Amino acid sequence: MSRFALLLLAAFLTPVLLTADEGVRDPLFAKVKFDTWTAGSAQTPFKWKVQAQPIVLSNHQRWLAKVDVEIDGAEMESRRGRGALIVLFQFQDASGHLYQDHGYLDLTKVEAGIRSQIITYSESAFVLPGNYPMTVGIFDTNNQEHWLRNETLKVPQMKNEPLPFAWRDLPEIEFHPPEETPDSWYMPTVKGRLHLPVENRHPLKIDILVNLTPSEIASGSARIQDRNLSVLLPTMKALAHMDLKGGTLNVESIDLTRQKVTFRQEAVAKLDWTKMRAALTEDQLGTIDVKSLGERGTSVQFFENEVAKRVRAADVLIILSSSARFESGMDRTPLKTEGTPDCRVYYIRYHPPPVRYMVQPQATVLGRRAPLSRSQPMMQMGPTIVDQLEATLRNLRHRLFDVQNPEEMRKALAELTIDLSAM
Repeated sequence: MSRFALLLLAAFLTPVLLTADEGVRDPLFAKVKFDTWTAGSAQTPFKWKVQAQPIVLSNHQRWLAKVDVEIDGAEMESRRGRGALIVLFQFQDASGHLYQDHGYLDLTKVEAGIRSQIITYSESAFVLPGNYPMTVGIFDTNNQEHWLRNETLKVPQMKNEPLPFAWRDLPEIEFHPPEETPDSWYMPTVKGRLHLPVENRHPLKIDILVNLTPSEIASGSARIQDRNLSVLLPTMKALAHMDLKGGTLNVESIDLTRQKVTFRQEAVAKLDWTKMRAALTEDQLGTIDVKSLGERGTSVQFFENEVAKRVRAADVLIILSSSARFESGMDRTPLKTEGTPDCRVYYIRYHPPPVRYMVQPQATVLGRRAPLSRSQPMMQMGPTIVDQLEATLRNLRHRLFDVQNPEEMRKALAELTIDLSAM
């Protein structure tokens, strides 16, 4: 049976956030009298199920829960063209506080021929460890019918937690609505802030330098660029949550392909996403103009110049970038340190997963390679991109963090805050 996710563009009623200790109430629940529903009160049979996906650590360094509501296509087709199905989610924490949200499945936009398919609507939220009674309901706006399911969302404790207090001030459940890029990477509607105290002994000026462009040999690939931004933007946001005991935190992003600073914010208390988003949209990262193509050969020098400026002005420089490999023949002489103060440099290097591709197994027949009959194609991994940025930092006193997933990024953040607290 085939599956597809129905894209939702309908307007949402805004849930009312009470406080982190009181939950989130959605006004629509009162309008449909959700509190009066019981599991056995559905008027007619309805084919659907609720499936909670495994809890994963997101690039925002928070547990991410995803709950899928799967509806039999025949149910949708029988109601096609009349009203909407409202999917309602209610979670309850250990203190009895409720967290509510909803979404629409617009039946006027359902196409004919979906009887044999499964329609999936997903709800996503950041969650804290614990067990949450979960009630999921569906309400038909055309005939006022409703259906209800009760489940339990089980959120585990993190094993070997390197940042045990990072979630201290976060709400138990924080919904995030579906968004288009670049908002889907940064999640500006999510207000929760990580608790990352830095108990530095002396006032520090810390610069965070983020390279948002992929390896130059792949800088024309929108897919690779999107993958980079989905990791680097949340990590930049997490780094900006560091709370210094004394000093200032500055954030800057650069585009190596165009050789320009795309964003800079001094003395960051909260990142200015409106300004950063405008820069991302204006530059259309992932595309290359003719002028930039002609200047690619000097992008290493641009990077070194930006690093040199920061090490002369800051006590600590944190560089965040994916692996970067440049065109052959480009000068990659390490940065000269004459005249630079004793600035500590940290390089957080993200290695994107190797590219997967399919190959057909082959056998050798009379000295020639030939496809094996009745065999399945095998999955193989493409080569990992070699990073050439670190070589430019060789003369600087720097520490390298190699990360490939959110768990490794979390360990790097923990070690970084420990190091900074000793300064």
